[in-house]
Amino acid sequence: MSGSGLFTIVIPTLGRRSLTALLDSLQASAASAGLALPAVYLVDDRPVGQREIPLPVLPSAQVLRTGGRGPAAARNAGWRACATPWVAFLDDDVVLTPSWLADLTRDLSSANAFIGGSQGELTVPLPEDRPADDWERGTAGLQSASWITADMAYRIDALRAVGGFD
Repeated sequence: MSGSGLFTIVIPTLGRRSLTALLDSLQASAASAGLALPAVYLVDDRPVGQREIPLPVLPSAQVLRTGGRGPAAARNAGWRACATPWVAFLDDDVVLTPSWLADLTRDLSSANAFIGGSQGELTVPLPEDRPADDWERGTAGLQSASWITADMAYRIDALRAVGGFD
C-alpha cells in the first residue's frame, strides 16, 4: 500500500521559521522515493492575533486552526481529521532524511495488528564550535527518548482508544 492511503501527516506549528525546511525536506523525501505525498494537515496553533504572517504550506496541505490551545490540542485536531489508519506526527523543526517517506511507508505497511506506534530515529545536531547550552543539551536528549512526537506514527484506533493526547 502506498503512503497516500496508509497514513496522513500532521504537523502542529506555531509558525516557526524552521517549518519551511521541514516542508522542503518532506517534498524532497517524496521525490527521492518516487512517492506521492500523503495527505498533510498543517495545524496552525498560533493565537488568533498572531496570524498576520501567512504560514508556508504545501499546495496539497490542508490548514486547521486551533487558536493557541497547545501542542496536545493541535495533535488531537490533526488526527481526528484523518481518514487513514495511521497518522504520522512531525514537529515543525524536524528536517527529514531523503528516505524518510519510503522508510515510514515500509514500516507501517509491515506493522501487524498488535503494533500501535512507530517512532522515527532522531539525530539532534549540537554546535561544533562551542559548548552546547542547557536548551541544546536537553533537546539532544530526545535522541534516546521513547515515544516522542517529533517523528512518531500512531495507529488512529490506538489514539481513539485512549482519547488522544491530554
